[in-house]
Amino acid sequence: METYQCAEWESKQKEAAAATMAYLDGVLADNDYVAGGRFSAADITTFAGLAFAELAKVKIPQSHENLQAWHSRLANRPPISG
Repeated sequence: METYQCAEWESKQKEAAAATMAYLDGVLADNDYVAGGRFSAADITTFAGLAFAELAKVKIPQSHENLQAWHSRLANRPPISG
């Protein structure tokens, strides 16, 4: 991570991340995967984005149960799980 951090930009991006996670939680309430019923590049991209968010200390809220469950399922998929 860069040594200089703009607190205002960080705050704005955390708001955007929170809104996106809430949106994804809603999508996953009705779908097994981000883009519908099949695993796709959308899931890979979302999983990677959440990994980056975690590096930035932005976690999936516990209240987003659908997103949490989806993340857990993907984390246990080969080759992610090893």
